[in-house]
Amino acid sequence: DPEPSSGISWTRYCQIARCDPDTDYMASIVISAENINYLRYASKDTANNLQPTQELIIKLDKSAPVTSDNAPADWQPEDVSILLTPLDIYSGVALTKYCADSENACIPNTQGISLSVTCPADTVCNKYVRYYSIDHVQNKEEIKNTTLIKIDKEKPLTELTIGTPKYITDKNYVTSHTEIALHGDDGTGSGIAKTEYNINDNINGNWIEYTAPFTLVNE
Repeated sequence: DPEPSSGISWTRYCQIARCDPDTDYMASIVISAENINYLRYASKDTANNLQPTQELIIKLDKSAPVTSDNAPADWQPEDVSILLTPLDIYSGVALTKYCADSENACIPNTQGISLSVTCPADTVCNKYVRYYSIDHVQNKEEIKNTTLIKIDKEKPLTELTIGTPKYITDKNYVTSHTEIALHGDDGTGSGIAKTEYNINDNINGNWIEYTAPFTLVNE
């Protein structure tokens, strides 16, 4: 009430949309519920002049964004495209930052929601993507990380072992009782899925899946 005036008789408020102020104002009002809050208020002076009801809409956001990723759990044969999906249902997402390393220790400093996790040719790579998001009122998500992203571009190696009896000169001579064994090795990669062999370089013939040592029947 401006000076000089009759003085304030009361100030009242309520906290529901379209409500009529009916609670006497005695102390600071605490707004604690997230999302949209309404504060409606009015005052009356001792000369019975009543202020029109005023309304204040307060949008409260106390929660950090939640970001998810699409990182695959299985081994991949090629570079992997990662998409980060941030969500903030109140003030909205302001930005997302990420980084990638093999130790799961980097500090996210690149802004964006998509990236390619790469691996050089003929190598095996294991990497994490670390990330967080911030909303428009600066609530910051804790740094999160993807599952370990495993990329295997290294070709396996197969070792052939010839049993006995055998005779080795410039060629390998064996009998129909000589066992031949194959051993596949994929190093630190995804592991051997299967080993196949073909006899007499029959490229157009059927390849046979190796399950145990075998012998040669035909000369």
